[in-house]
Amino acid sequence: MVIVYLMAAACGAYCMPIICRRVMIPSSVGEFFFGMFIVIFIPIGEVKEFHLLSEIGFLLLMYIAGLELDLDRISALNSGEIRSYGGYLILLVTVSLAFTKLFNFPSFFALVLMTSAIGLLYPVLKDIKLVKTSLGQTMIMLGAMGEILTLALLAAASIYAKAEGAADILLQAAGFIAFIAAIFISTKLLKLFLWWHPEMLRFFMTVGNPTETGVRANLANMFIFAGLSYLLGIEPILGAFLGGVIFAKLFADREEILERLSGFGYGFLIPFFFIEVGTRFSFRDFTNTSILFKALVLAGAILLVRVVSAFALIRTVEMKREVLFIAVSQSFPLTMLVAAATMGLNNSMIDASAASPIILCAVITATVCPLFMKIVCRKREIALK
Repeated sequence: MVIVYLMAAACGAYCMPIICRRVMIPSSVGEFFFGMFIVIFIPIGEVKEFHLLSEIGFLLLMYIAGLELDLDRISALNSGEIRSYGGYLILLVTVSLAFTKLFNFPSFFALVLMTSAIGLLYPVLKDIKLVKTSLGQTMIMLGAMGEILTLALLAAASIYAKAEGAADILLQAAGFIAFIAAIFISTKLLKLFLWWHPEMLRFFMTVGNPTETGVRANLANMFIFAGLSYLLGIEPILGAFLGGVIFAKLFADREEILERLSGFGYGFLIPFFFIEVGTRFSFRDFTNTSILFKALVLAGAILLVRVVSAFALIRTVEMKREVLFIAVSQSFPLTMLVAAATMGLNNSMIDASAASPIILCAVITATVCPLFMKIVCRKREIALK
C-alpha cells in the first residue's frame, strides 16, 4: 500500500503547479491544500517512507535557501546602505516585539512577525521583471538579510526550547558558537586549499556528466552539516541552511549547481514536504472563525510591521511610494513561516491551535501579496534603474 500512497502524493505534486498557475497562487500553497485534501481519503501522514521523503525535502529546501544567498554582495554594501538596512532590521525586531505585546500574542509569534525569506520573492520579482533593477535588488537584499536573522533567531529558540535550565542553555549556546567557529575556520582553510589546487573544483562543481559529481557533492555537504547539527543538539534544518551558505561563499559560479538542485528539489522532494505539512491540518481548522480571525490579524501585523520598518529605507529609494511596495515584498515569507511553525510544533514551543493561524497566515500572504505586486506592476510603471 505504501507505493500506492506515494503514487497519489506524486500525482498531486505533478498536478498542483498546473492548477496553481491558472488560479495565480504559488504551487507550494496548492501542495499544502492538496495535503489537507488527500489525508481525508488516505492516511498518508502515517506512512514512514512519506515522512522520510518530507524530511529530506525540508532539508533540501533550507539548503537551497542558503545556496541562494549572496554573502559577497552583503559584505560589499557601503556605509549608507548598511545604516539603512541595519535600521530596517532593528525596527523589524523592535516593532515585532511591540506588536506581540500589544496583541497579547504568544511569545513565539514575535519570531513569526520577524520572519523573512527570499524563496518565493525571487520568482515573483523575476516574473514582474524587477529582479535586475535597483529596486528589485533592494528587496532581495532585505529578504536575504532578514532570512539570516530569522535562522539565527530560530537557532536561539531551538536551543532555548531544548535546554533544561540556564546551565544547559549556556552549554548548548557554546556548542553552537563552537560549531559556527569551526565552520568559519574550515571555510578559510578549504578556500586556501582550492586557491592552491583549482583543479579540485571539478569534484564540487561538475554537472552534466553521467555521475553528476557536483549534485552528489552538494547533497553530501547538506547531510554532513545537518548531521553535525543534530549531534550538537541543533535543528538539522539550520545545519542544512549553513551548509548551503558555506558552499555559496566558496563557489561564486554556482548557477548550474543551483539550477540542478532546484530542479531535483522542487520537482521531487520539496513538494512532499508541503504536502506533508498539509496533512497535519484539516479544512475544519481553516473554517474556524477564531483561527481565521487570528490569521488575518497576524497577516495584517506582518504587513504593518514591515511598513513601519521600511521607513528606515526612505533615503535609499528614489520614489517614496516604493517604500510601501518594498514592505509588501517582504510580507510573504511562505517557506520560512512554514518552517518556523513546523519547528515550533516539533519542539513543543507552540501547539496545533497556535500553528494553524501561522500556516493560514502564510497561505494568505503568499496568495495576496504576490498578486498585489503583479497587479501594481501591470497598472503602473515602477521606476527601473
